[in-house]
Amino acid sequence: MYPDFVGTEAYGVYAPKTPEQLSFEDVNGHWAENTIKTLATNDYIDGVDAYNYLPNANLTRAQFVKMVTDTLNMEHPAYEADYKDVTGDEWYAPYLQIATNLSLLDPTLVSDGFFYPDRDITREEAASIAARVAVLKDATKAEGSISFADEADTSSWAKTAVKDAAAYGLITGYETGKFLPKNTITRAEAAQILYRIAGLSTIFDIYVDAETGNDHNDGSVNAPLKTVKAARDLVRAYNDDMKNDIYIRIKG
Repeated sequence: MYPDFVGTEAYGVYAPKTPEQLSFEDVNGHWAENTIKTLATNDYIDGVDAYNYLPNANLTRAQFVKMVTDTLNMEHPAYEADYKDVTGDEWYAPYLQIATNLSLLDPTLVSDGFFYPDRDITREEAASIAARVAVLKDATKAEGSISFADEADTSSWAKTAVKDAAAYGLITGYETGKFLPKNTITRAEAAQILYRIAGLSTIFDIYVDAETGNDHNDGSVNAPLKTVKAARDLVRAYNDDMKNDIYIRIKG
């Protein structure tokens, strides 16, 4: 196993976060527990209060737009868009303006001039936004075509976006091979997408295994590095605009 005892942030060594900073009580034992805790610790996501994240609850369009645009580390602009159901005084208005400025919203999502901020976002809608963020971050697609067993159920406007989001590694289907594009997305599923989006430009964990690792690997859990020196060298690539802590996890 990889214990959490070595932390590196721009070559500094620091104490691990306290349990209070790491967890929401309602995610313990959840399949997305580690993802949610990692994002929360590094201020990528918020809970509904200090003790709960509500991982199985649905997520609204406004909430997802905030989560995604938060990964871009941009200044919050004044609201200047003209959505018919947004006045500009709402908590999500600055994030919506960022999304609008960067064309993260497919025109179909707002074709009638409404944003519908409180509407639960669907999986295909979330995939569409995620794919556009990947383009913004100059992400690399996997080779070959990726499709799901229920591709015919995806709206025509979202078919390419869903394929692209899968090729960028931002979404996956279920064990059945289906994507269920019209289903609403849960807060846990959104956190998983957000973790992958953040991973396009940063890393959270670097794994080191002196026995099976190789310093030519990428430092992921399935391709660990061999030495701590290689791990520190990998951190250098993210130092300039690093938002989150990067942990080096040594097997032993």
